[in-house]
Amino acid sequence: MDQITEKDKSRLIEEFKCEVDVCSVPELNPDEIENFKNKYFFSCYIEHDCPEYKLRLANRHEVMFNRWNWMMNNVEIYVNMLRLRNFSNEQIQNCLGMKRPLCFETSSIYDKFCQDLKNLKVTLENETDLKNIRFVQTGSSVIGFSNNPLKGLIDRPSKVTKNPDSDIDIVIVADKVKIVFGNLKKDNLKIHEYICVCNKEGLTDIRYGIDDLEKISKGLLEWVRNCNKYLKNMIQITFQDGDPIFPFWEIPLPINNK
Repeated sequence: MDQITEKDKSRLIEEFKCEVDVCSVPELNPDEIENFKNKYFFSCYIEHDCPEYKLRLANRHEVMFNRWNWMMNNVEIYVNMLRLRNFSNEQIQNCLGMKRPLCFETSSIYDKFCQDLKNLKVTLENETDLKNIRFVQTGSSVIGFSNNPLKGLIDRPSKVTKNPDSDIDIVIVADKVKIVFGNLKKDNLKIHEYICVCNKEGLTDIRYGIDDLEKISKGLLEWVRNCNKYLKNMIQITFQDGDPIFPFWEIPLPINNK
């Protein structure tokens, strides 16, 4: 599978570089595992009545980048965190090399998924007003840990994915997304809005979701159903307008390389 294109790399805040040789990272001794888990894994969820709730949301960008920086400064520890979630060295190497998200066990499955995305682009541009469609994958199934500021420890990655627990979160990026969802709102359909981070200084944008994908496109709903037949992780879809910039933990999917 080809890596992402130079054009896609230009949409990242900065190019992600992690040059660790995963196979050279020492594995944990069996008698170390329990203490390691207790030290590094933490899966709490901060509820709205917790004093930390508003603080975390108000500083979401700082929380996200602090977790990312911790991972980059503690790569060998993080490799063993992923190993304890049953990811192979090959999966981890491809993930940290930005070649393949963790949720795809093999390159052949990832290749098929990218080809299916390419077909979906054609379907959506024929069935909807959306144009210049691209796809970005987000969520913990990309790099392995949750960047939701309300999940896990505030200052480092601690809620770590395990297949097939995490969804495959796909963002459909296109022109006219705001127009399409504005029309859906006029029809009194329930639209979900999610804040996403666009730069280190905390600039944010909005992503849109809808429970009934058929209201967007019958072809989109059918595509999701077909993909769920061969993927272990379930697919979740959101939409974002224009040509946004993405943080390190989101990966443009290489449909233009196929």
